[in-house]
Amino acid sequence: VQLGELLQVAGRVTQIHPDSFRVDDGSGALFVKVHPRALWRAPSLRPGMIVAVTGVVVSYDGQLQLLPRRQKDISPPPGVLPTTGGKT
Repeated sequence: VQLGELLQVAGRVTQIHPDSFRVDDGSGALFVKVHPRALWRAPSLRPGMIVAVTGVVVSYDGQLQLLPRRQKDISPPPGVLPTTGGKT
């Protein structure tokens, strides 16, 4: 993962804070931060929910974070993931 890269993760919400939450895709929890001056708010989330998050990878205090760009960057995960590298 490179800083500044656009990344999508799908996983379980593990913690919720007023302007951030953590999502774990099985490889470890990732901190998702909604900018406090954003003109939108994150959708209502609960621990245990499965979500997909698309955002820009940044580093803050040595910790990787994902910054969604707009409200629709936080959504239910795709129902069917694409198959890659196999027979169709």
